[in-house]
Amino acid sequence: MQHEKSEAECKAVVWYQMEGKERIQNLKVKLEKTGIRQFSISPEGVCCVPEGKYFRRVGMLRAFPAHETKILIQYLHKDHIHAVKKGKYLWLSWGKERK
Repeated sequence: MQHEKSEAECKAVVWYQMEGKERIQNLKVKLEKTGIRQFSISPEGVCCVPEGKYFRRVGMLRAFPAHETKILIQYLHKDHIHAVKKGKYLWLSWGKERK
């Protein structure tokens, strides 16, 4: 069982390094231009920002490794992005949000 988990973690790291990091950084830059400093990622990879009582879809992360958020959080923190798992969503935030 431990070996399978290690393999899944490795796949998550490879996903982050090969695709995830760049896509998350691009989305971060796009959102910063509008003063938004946080978004959530669903287990399916759907990225949303809060808007009042609702959420607006702002992107999609293909092949998002939702079951390996622990390792992703470590890598995101190294890239100066605060990440926390809340329920089934991974919330990413950075800097100070403009109001």
